Amino acid sequence: MTGRLPIGRDALAQVRSIIAALPAAVFITDRSLICLAANERFVRLSGAASATLLTARPLDGMVPAALVTAVDDAFAAIRRGQAADPAEVELSGTIWQVSFGRIDPSAPEELLFVMLSDVTRFAHATREAIQSNDDLRESLRRVTVAAETDSLTGLPNRLSFEATLTREIRRSRQLGTGLTVALIDIDFFKSFNDTYGHVRGDECLARVARALAEALTEPGDFIARFGGEEFVCILPDARQRPGGTLLARLGAAVADLQLEHAASPHRVVTVSIGAYSLDSIDDVDTEDQTRHALLQKADDVLYAAKESGRNTSLIADSSGFVAVCRPQADEQPAAPDDATEAAPSPDPAANPQRRRFTVEEKLHVVMVGLRDEKAGTALCIQQGIPTALYAAWILNFIDAGRARLSDETVQPEASAPLASPPDAAATPPDHVVLRDIIIDLLIEQRRLRQGRPD
Repeated sequence: MTGRLPIGRDALAQVRSIIAALPAAVFITDRSLICLAANERFVRLSGAASATLLTARPLDGMVPAALVTAVDDAFAAIRRGQAADPAEVELSGTIWQVSFGRIDPSAPEELLFVMLSDVTRFAHATREAIQSNDDLRESLRRVTVAAETDSLTGLPNRLSFEATLTREIRRSRQLGTGLTVALIDIDFFKSFNDTYGHVRGDECLARVARALAEALTEPGDFIARFGGEEFVCILPDARQRPGGTLLARLGAAVADLQLEHAASPHRVVTVSIGAYSLDSIDDVDTEDQTRHALLQKADDVLYAAKESGRNTSLIADSSGFVAVCRPQADEQPAAPDDATEAAPSPDPAANPQRRRFTVEEKLHVVMVGLRDEKAGTALCIQQGIPTALYAAWILNFIDAGRARLSDETVQPEASAPLASPPDAAATPPDHVVLRDIIIDLLIEQRRLRQGRPD
């Protein structure tokens, strides 16, 4: 290279005249990055004393390195057969847009016309707009999180729960999977607040919330604060997991906190849990109807758990109670002598001196319970029958009924044993008669449900 433009003197004068009149900083260079021509604005930008000192010299060392890199990248793009896209460089605190134009692409020499435009204000405005949008998005995110989060416990709130349950109902219906909703209530929480004050009550709520959340380990499990001292869980396709085990883990997580509760017969903070499971979501009911049914049935099961003495977990489905758990049911600590008069009575199931129940008593309780779960639970409380024992009777009879309803032959020897062996004197002469009475009752129950869907 000669460091000169490959054009005549008249053309050179014309080129210099054109670039001198341009309002931007302009120069012409070749692929060796030799400056062949420049206007006064570019001379001032480069810091050279004059255009004469700048012309025919390598750009490297004469202009900032960022500009040299941009020009070199433009030539590289041209050699690849691509367009030389504009670049943005910052020189001495000013932001410049560097644009490139090839002079006479048919000529053997590769010459670039390079123009620098001051876009500082525009760039700053753009960056501010981007930052403003980012700030706005972050603000919206924070508002959304705040609107869906309970400030005391840090758990999702009722609003978030409603939206999540709707999504899970829709998902279960599409995939044909089951869905479980569990309501969790802190036992005797009003008495806790009356005894220790609302500040300690808030601390209790926060610690229980954290323990429950940590006990849920499966992807998709969801827990929220439902209101007051109640929490609610959504357990997608929980039928793949032992329901009683999961509920027991939740109850144990709270009991293991060992939060003192002098006004409770258990002496520590405990929870009652009522869960209801659907094996599948049918297409008949709307999402609102399904949501209402799940919550109502879970609330009914929670009521039964609380009525049976609290510190109890019950899970039910359309066939009735399917799992019962009461941590250390036979060794519940009794309230001390100095307990307040307002303290509730210990659960009858906590009495280690449990009596044996006759077959007639079992049959009567089971028949009442199969017709009306709440009435059966209330009867158990009245007669001092432990809930876990009552549930075992129910399950045994349901198993026998299912075998009969599926046309299987059920021999007396193959029947599931009763949870408590009957007294010999009270046993009917023919045990098969008792079994058939229960089976007939189950058949009647099934017929009633078919005629009056739940």
